[in-house]
Amino acid sequence: MTQAPDIEIYIPKLTTEAAIQWLQGCFSQVQLTAKKKGMPKHAQPILCQHQQQEIAGLVFEKVSGHYTSIWLDSNQLPWRNDQEFAYAAAQHFNCAVRFVAQSWQQQQDPDAWSEITPQGDVQELIWAS
Repeated sequence: MTQAPDIEIYIPKLTTEAAIQWLQGCFSQVQLTAKKKGMPKHAQPILCQHQQQEIAGLVFEKVSGHYTSIWLDSNQLPWRNDQEFAYAAAQHFNCAVRFVAQSWQQQQDPDAWSEITPQGDVQELIWAS
């Protein structure tokens, strides 16, 4: 299986602080970076260190309803894809985590998502995010 070019997951009712604290346990270093002009109020850019590489990311609280998004812009991560990242988060936070099962393609339904439980059970769902 090849690495995804980037990964993103959606966790319900997660604060930015809790997301950062979890990521600090996953990477050798996580630091908050300055917001760019015009960036939404609940978006927090981050920079993670993994195997001597800097990885840009974003924690976006309340990105869709009560869901917080964690996005990491790299294909050199501890997880190969969104599902692996979501499963790690589901186990840590003991809740179901949403993700896109495959890289989105033009012909796919943009509302087609998957959700994984802490036990590893996956179900497909339609989520009008």
